[in-house]
Amino acid sequence: MTSQDTPDFKPRFKALAAFITRTQNNVEAGTLGDLSQLDKEVMSLCKDVEAVGGQTAKDAQPMIADMIARLDGLSAALNAYKANKEQQGHNV
Repeated sequence: MTSQDTPDFKPRFKALAAFITRTQNNVEAGTLGDLSQLDKEVMSLCKDVEAVGGQTAKDAQPMIADMIARLDGLSAALNAYKANKEQQGHNV
């Protein structure tokens, strides 16, 4: 595989990071969005990086770490949203 054939995962990571951040901001503002494709997109991207392997996978490690940190932030926001709704007597 030449460098021209090596996939550039940066646009996908950038788009996913933007989606996660937007979703977290919405949750923190009290609005839940559609998360149905998030798990699939994360898994697809990670599998694609793993399949390429080599230096491309090594180069993707900081982007993966950033994605994980963003997902942790989203998870915390979702947990806070749920706790707030439960405190108000709403089922989530």
